[in-house]
Amino acid sequence: MPDSRTAKPNRLSWHGFSFDLPPEWEVTGYNCNPVEGQIDIHTRNGYQGQVHWRLCKTRPDEVRIMSEVYRRSVEEEDKEAAKALPPLTTERLGRFTIAYGENGRPCQASLYLDESKMLIQWLFPKLDKATLQSLWKPLLSTFRRNDEEMREWAMFGVVARLPKEFTLVEFSPQPANILFTWAAKKHLQITIRRWGLPEVLLDGRDMETFYKELLRSSGCQINQTTSTLFHKHKAVEIEFEKRGQVGMDKLSGKWWIGKAVLWLNEEEMRLYSFEQVGHKKVPRLEVDNVITA
Repeated sequence: MPDSRTAKPNRLSWHGFSFDLPPEWEVTGYNCNPVEGQIDIHTRNGYQGQVHWRLCKTRPDEVRIMSEVYRRSVEEEDKEAAKALPPLTTERLGRFTIAYGENGRPCQASLYLDESKMLIQWLFPKLDKATLQSLWKPLLSTFRRNDEEMREWAMFGVVARLPKEFTLVEFSPQPANILFTWAAKKHLQITIRRWGLPEVLLDGRDMETFYKELLRSSGCQINQTTSTLFHKHKAVEIEFEKRGQVGMDKLSGKWWIGKAVLWLNEEEMRLYSFEQVGHKKVPRLEVDNVITA
């Protein structure tokens, strides 16, 4: 797996799918619902498209769905023309069906995964044959299934691999401050953070002081700190305790055991952290299995 801090091209791994986006593409809208949702993509030049996913118990008629999306798009501009549209042109690219009509109209790509019962569809706003060949087809060719025992999560420069039992419970992409939190039913939580502008963020503090203050602000009790290296990056490890987050552990105020590491990627000039906290009897994940360099 590429380094979570230097992954190029732009990795997008979400519910059931993974793609390598062009480096200049940026996620501008997202949905965390594993049953149905979409992710919107822009560049400085405007809207580039969206990827939509939906769980379907049986294989749908993908061409019919794409034809209806196309018809509605035409109808918005010309209701009469939408009444007598010719069939869409279709092509196969791997497991994808690509469908399009006139230049300047939407181009779509659809894939149904029998393994996970998921329908994945790309919508590109305006067909241009050159762009289809040079950009969209190469993008679709990067598709990888993401529904197996170990699943990848990648967006906004964070890349992580977690067992399938971990579900996303919090996602907060703020400017220069990205936070993911996943939880497993066995009372273990994983949090990964990514910050930009470290000099501004630290504001004269060393990394240990900054991170201890951050953890304490979320209710953690610090037990031990150690200066170290994480994949050759300057880092600090912190052992801490935090009140239980779910179930009876939360009601009774039982302390969970946590361990965290904060490191500075000097090449990127970004700070990253990995935290896991849970019931003391729950096995922990190896950090290197979640985030590799």
